[in-house]
Amino acid sequence: MEGNKMLATQEISMAKKTKGIATTYRAGKGHEFKTCPNSCKLKPACRAGTDKVDANYLKALLRAVPKKGIAFTYSHFHWDTWFPLYKKAKETNKNVTTINYSADSWADAVKAVEAGVPTTTQIQESEIVKYRKGKIRAVQCPETNGKVSGCLDCGGGVPLCARADRDYVIVFPAHGAHKKKVGTSEAGGCYTSFGNVAIHYKKYANQEQNETDIERLKRFVAGLRKGSILRHHITGDIGNDNNDI
Repeated sequence: MEGNKMLATQEISMAKKTKGIATTYRAGKGHEFKTCPNSCKLKPACRAGTDKVDANYLKALLRAVPKKGIAFTYSHFHWDTWFPLYKKAKETNKNVTTINYSADSWADAVKAVEAGVPTTTQIQESEIVKYRKGKIRAVQCPETNGKVSGCLDCGGGVPLCARADRDYVIVFPAHGAHKKKVGTSEAGGCYTSFGNVAIHYKKYANQEQNETDIERLKRFVAGLRKGSILRHHITGDIGNDNNDI
């Protein structure tokens, strides 16, 4: 079935950071990293991803915004593979899902912001102070330094990551059991590869699904309460795992 990966949805998340907002998880068929790009440096080397963006799913994702609400997500695919379509969608409809480019390094992040791409990156916490000033500066995720309790109260109801037209990089301190790998040449470091997130992510990769991700996503978003905040892809990405080509 075209686009049939594994999409899990939560109308109201109970996780610490996303408590009170809607969330989705996206896995490839068979294992959890199949919708992620092979180029992602945080992906474990032993897990194959994909080199192809799922264009049909991407189009649906851009439209997947709750009525009078907000939606945002992140992608480790290089922005030149999806930003043209994203930019075109915003030109015709301002109420689209904000996609943040998850840059592998500060240098990559700066280049993306200069191109007008909403951008985030993950670096070692001790390094953040170096980038707090400058033409393009680092703004640390306020949940990670205790300024807010989570996405729900970030930005006064409009999370920083949902703000598409910004001139700064949102920085997440490297975290989790494999955080020392972040910013090095060693593959791995993704927070989804350990703990409770990994347990749920692997479960989603092996569950049965009788509808496409696009169908499930449309149905889920249509049922969300007005004004909801939706964070797509706590895990997973916009890739096509090649099972349906």
